[in-house]
Amino acid sequence: MKLEYSEFALYLDDSGSPKPNPNDQCPFFGMGGVLINRGHEQIIEALVLEFKQRWNIAVDIPLHGSEIHSRKTIMIG
Repeated sequence: MKLEYSEFALYLDDSGSPKPNPNDQCPFFGMGGVLINRGHEQIIEALVLEFKQRWNIAVDIPLHGSEIHSRKTIMIG
């Protein structure tokens, strides 16, 4: 039996206050990620680009949940 090896990329992101305080209403911190096969990166990049175009988000602007929720993301036009 021949084993095949693939290269993967792990993308991590955090969520929560940059300066946690026990008195905060939500003093939580979280971290999540996604593990993808390197061979699928171009497909994912194309899907992200399509998403940004559909929602009129400038291509060079990173997607940040807090900015999207507060509608601070720079839109096209």
